[in-house]
Amino acid sequence: MNFFSVRKYCIVSLFIICGIALNIAGSFAGSHISFPLYLDSLSTIAAAALFGLVPALIVAACSNCVLALLGLVGIPFGICHLMTAVGAWFIFRFADKPYKLESFMQAGLLAALTNGVFGSVISQLVYGGNTTISQVDTVVQGVFTVCGNITAAIYIGGILSNLVDKAFSALVSYCIYRIVIGNKKQN
Repeated sequence: MNFFSVRKYCIVSLFIICGIALNIAGSFAGSHISFPLYLDSLSTIAAAALFGLVPALIVAACSNCVLALLGLVGIPFGICHLMTAVGAWFIFRFADKPYKLESFMQAGLLAALTNGVFGSVISQLVYGGNTTISQVDTVVQGVFTVCGNITAAIYIGGILSNLVDKAFSALVSYCIYRIVIGNKKQN
C-alpha cells in the first residue's frame, strides 16, 4: 500500500466516523424540536458524493444501529437509511463533477420518496402506524383528521415529513461537500 492509498483510507475512515456522529447528533436534535424532522441522514448523502456507495452504506448502517441501540429508531427503518445511501450514489453516478446543488436536491428528493413510501410501509406493518417520533406522528394525526383514512394519513404524512427532512439533509450534505472539496483544492 502506498502513502496516498493509506492517506485516502484514513480520510474516508475519519469521514465515516464524523458522518455517523453527525447523523446521531442530528437525530437527537430532530427529536427535540417541534418540527417533523428526522435529521438522521445529514451526512449520508455527502458520503455518497465524496466517497461512493460503500462509505455511504457504512455511514447509513452504523448510524441506524447506534440510533436503534439508543432507542431513537427501530431497526427495520434501517432499510430507509440504506435506500438514502443507494439513491444518492445512483444520482451522483450520473451527475457531472463537481456536483451542483441540483444533484444533491435530486438525491434528497429520491430519498424522500423512497423513505416516505418504505418508511410508511414499515411504520404501518411493524409498528401499527406509529413512528415513535412524536412530531411525525402529529403530522399523521393531522392528515388523518382531514382525510379520515389512517392508511392514507400514514403515507401522506410520511412522504410530507420526508420531503422536508431530506431537502434539509441534502442542503447540509451539499455544504459538507463544498467544504471538503474546497479543502481538497487547497492541499
